[in-house]
Formats: sequence, structure tokens, C-alpha cells
Amino acid sequence: MVGVGAYVSAVFGWFVGGGMITAMLSPGVRVLPSDILITAVFWVLAIGGSVVLWMLWRSGRDLVRAAAWWLRAPYVLGHRPRVAAGWVQARTVNTEPPVLARITTATFVFLFGIAGVAWLFRDPTAGLGLVIGVLGLLSLACGVGQMGGVIRLVSGLSEADPLWVRLRSAMRRS
Repeated sequence: MVGVGAYVSAVFGWFVGGGMITAMLSPGVRVLPSDILITAVFWVLAIGGSVVLWMLWRSGRDLVRAAAWWLRAPYVLGHRPRVAAGWVQARTVNTEPPVLARITTATFVFLFGIAGVAWLFRDPTAGLGLVIGVLGLLSLACGVGQMGGVIRLVSGLSEADPLWVRLRSAMRRS
């Protein structure tokens, strides 16, 4: 939930803060002190949300790397045999609610990111084109980070699959 809150905070802050700056830079617009205050508040919200996302990415990367190592360890060290049921376990983990929620949110965020980047290339001179492009890049980074964690977790579980281990071993370079 912290990640969702940080993402919403960052997106809302970047969108409103960037929109306010775009509006204030328009010719013939009279800028009031309240406009500057509102813009500053939303920029703080945007930067704060982005920093929290960065910290979650760093800590999540370390935690998922450790979890994948622990999932892989019994098979690599020979304490547990690889069985055919490992194939099923490595594939069905994606339907467990916490993992499925991450896959779903990563997919939506990634689609939002693609739309934002496409908007940037479609009309970069439009008022909010740059702001939406930045939101697209932020969303792409969040989607890639979330899916990377899920993929690393599943790769730790795939160590129980004897077929996958044989294929991976055959494809490694000597």
C-alpha cells in the first residue's frame, strides 16, 4: 500500500505541479502568490512520492533478491530433490493474491507509462505534453521495477523444476 500511495502522490504532484507551471508560463496570465504556494505544495508532493518510490525500489530489490536466494537454496545445495511438481509450483505462484496484485498493478502502470511516452512524442509542444511524458517515464520505471521483482521471485521458485534447470544449464556458456 505504501507503493500505491507513493505512486499516486508522485503522479498527482507531478501532474498538478507541472500543469500549474505550464499555466503560469502562458502569456497573459497573472500569477498570484496563492498559485506559487499551490505549485510548491504539489512539487513537494511529487518529489516526496518519487523519493519514496526510489527507496521502495532499492529495498524491494534487495528483499526479492534475498527471497529468491532462499527459495533456490535447498535445491542448489542438494537438500531437496527437484521433482516434476516443481514445474507446477513455479507457474502457479503467479495466481497467488499478493503476486497477482503486483502483476496487475505493474501491467496497468506500464500501460499508463506507454500512453504517457506516446503522448510526449505525439505532441511535445502541447501544454501538458512534457508533464505527461515525465509521468510516462515514471510509470514505465515503476512497472519495470514491479515486474522485475515478480520475475526474480518466480525464477527462485523455478529452481524446483528439473526441466527448467536442465534447459538453463544447457544454454549457459562454458
